[in-house]
Amino acid sequence: MPKVVNAHDAKNQPFPLATRDATRKGIVVTRNGKPVAEPTRPPSRRGSTLLGAFKGQIHMAEDIDATLLEFEPYSTGF
Repeated sequence: MPKVVNAHDAKNQPFPLATRDATRKGIVVTRNGKPVAEPTRPPSRRGSTLLGAFKGQIHMAEDIDATLLEFEPYSTGF
């Protein structure tokens, strides 16, 4: 069953509420006895990581560090 907390307490003591929400018991924030918010956890990002998604599909040119011809006049000779 969710814990009912008034808005004043939720604003002044957010840490206990965050730890309670971490246990997935739920919280309902009220103002003048009426529910105004029900904080939830953000959705899990597991499985949505795209590391390695383009492996083997992207290739860099050998002269990646070479100065482009159109920028030659601006080159300071690094």
